[in-house]
Amino acid sequence: MNLDDPLQFLKGVGPERARRLERLGLATLRDLLWYPPKGYMDRSRVVPLDRLVPGAEQTALVRAGNGRLSGGRGRMPVFELPLRDETGEASAVWFGQAYLARTLTLGASLLVHGKVRLHAEPTGVGRRGRPGLQFQNPEYELLGSGDADETLQGGRIVPLYGLTQGITQKSLRVLVHAALEAIGDGLVDPLPREMRGRLLLPALIDAIRALHYPETNEQAELARRRLAYDELLALQLALGWVKRARAASTAAPPRRTEPNPRFRRDALVARFVEALPYRLTGGQERVWLEIRRDLDESTPMNRLLQGDVGSGKTVVAALACLAAIEGGQQAAYLAPTEILAEQQMQSLQRWFGPLGLKVGLLLGRTGTRERAELRSALQRAEIDVVVGTHALLEQEVEFARLGLVVVDEQHRFGVLQRARLRDKAGAPHCLVMSATPIPRSLAMTLYGDLDLSLLDEMPPGRRPPETRLVPPEKRRDMLRWMTARARRGERIYIVCPLVEESELIDLKAATEMAEELRGDPLFRGLEIGLLHGRMAGDEKQAVLGRFRSGGTTVLVSTTVIEVGVDVPEATIMVVEHPERFGLAQLHQLRGRVGRGGGDSFFFLALSARIGRESMERLRVLKREASGFAVAEADLRLRGPGEVLGTAQHGLPPFRIADLTRDMELLVRAQQEAARIQERDPALESPEHRPLRAWVHRLYASRMPLFEVG
Repeated sequence: MNLDDPLQFLKGVGPERARRLERLGLATLRDLLWYPPKGYMDRSRVVPLDRLVPGAEQTALVRAGNGRLSGGRGRMPVFELPLRDETGEASAVWFGQAYLARTLTLGASLLVHGKVRLHAEPTGVGRRGRPGLQFQNPEYELLGSGDADETLQGGRIVPLYGLTQGITQKSLRVLVHAALEAIGDGLVDPLPREMRGRLLLPALIDAIRALHYPETNEQAELARRRLAYDELLALQLALGWVKRARAASTAAPPRRTEPNPRFRRDALVARFVEALPYRLTGGQERVWLEIRRDLDESTPMNRLLQGDVGSGKTVVAALACLAAIEGGQQAAYLAPTEILAEQQMQSLQRWFGPLGLKVGLLLGRTGTRERAELRSALQRAEIDVVVGTHALLEQEVEFARLGLVVVDEQHRFGVLQRARLRDKAGAPHCLVMSATPIPRSLAMTLYGDLDLSLLDEMPPGRRPPETRLVPPEKRRDMLRWMTARARRGERIYIVCPLVEESELIDLKAATEMAEELRGDPLFRGLEIGLLHGRMAGDEKQAVLGRFRSGGTTVLVSTTVIEVGVDVPEATIMVVEHPERFGLAQLHQLRGRVGRGGGDSFFFLALSARIGRESMERLRVLKREASGFAVAEADLRLRGPGEVLGTAQHGLPPFRIADLTRDMELLVRAQQEAARIQERDPALESPEHRPLRAWVHRLYASRMPLFEVG
């Protein structure tokens, strides 16, 4: 069989099982062979229950007792199962898996594998067993008649896969074995023999076999590293191709060859900097020089500007826009929300108006007549900078001389959306900005084709908010303290994760919270506003305007305020149910307070039943003020897909590589890709042709998207 043949034609599959396998993302023979186990069970080391050791991962062959399911009505279901063997008793517990009550029935024979702990309330005590030993969320495998003897006699390390309904561990192992037999030794290895020897990596076929059927745990890890390296090297080679293609293209037009007749070079920039009420930080000056050098080149700029919340990215973007305008170009500023777009437009209008420049605004709710006038003005080059949301991506929006695209909070746009705006002008310069710091390993992976600029210092006088964890018993004290400050003119945000009460999730909603506070004697005399994403744009602006002016003192909001809301008088934020947010998102919210200098406070209002892992995450936020340190912790705790959102952000198609543990492999892949492309840029030599085919298969359809980050 060929690697790209449908699984339906593999022995033992057929149409119905093929449909079930597709739920796991397994459609071809290649998908199946590259489907990594989520763990392994060492059947050669089955431990009797009376020899279990607390704190260690172990495997036991047991029979199920009478299980008990608790929870429900909005609470997490908990299934506890007594376990027995010839030596004694223990138990297992699973959280959030109520279906196991129907699967693991009395008398069932099964293997359980996982970490064992001492349990304060044992489900049972055997005559010879030790009370209180419990497997927590273990992997399990139901055994049929005869399986138990086969397990003990032919014991070995076996893979544990992610499953779906109708697919068991045993059946998937059989299919993987059939797939390995179907391809035999006919697997083309993309890595040259010399490279494998130098890097101490096994051959591809050996790695695939050891991934699924290792003889030792060390062999399984070496196989995983080999396959992870393949993915990382392919990515770095693809990024190298994109960078060379960009270097060969020409920005239209280069700033230095078509100056704007209205302005002499650097006149706008000099007047803008002179009018600022503060001096640029050293970081802003350094980053501006990097951007300015890019804009003077004929190669299109493709730069990622990373900076923590409040580090002054908007001023740097304004400088880039002015440089483009001096060169006779227009600039487009893409923002993810109407709130942020309107705020950035107001900032640019305040800065650029005195310089004689025209700033436009295009939103989804912009009226038909106003929209037509703005489009016409863009086509006649009467607008120097246009700020907008997704409305800028519409096909009807055309530019006379688009030379610079600025994408704010770029992680909120899909790669296809960013590509659509750049396609309007051939090869404009592109500056993408993010206030959500991205860990180095992710930045190297997602944005390896972009030049990176970092704003790593804050403006003078800006102090990070003090972060406090507030348990339920201290909540009233917190409210009393903050209302006293509100009566002195300070503004307060209270952020809730939902807009309306959910019947399934017991969380406070913004609407309910606003009503609750309005009836609370502590808030008597304080105006309480409400802001959420379902409001119309005009209504949102009215609510924010009243908060800025001081008419509203307390603003209850959803995460619609996460980016772009700048109210210098806001000094206090309370986040309800903070365990529902990612750390990077909480750090973004924290950046909304303290923007006017002075003391500011960020309160995390803890739930009564918050879990241990959630507390660990929130303590990171209390301990770390740097967004980059927070992002690294978020990556370790939640993984890249959760941090960024796989589909939205075009995360490369990794099946094996793990960016939280493979940083060293990523660096080696970068070095090897640079070495290869220096000698053989197009991978045309015979030794590199299999590698070229591998990269092309993974990235041919994705490479144009790399150009927009």
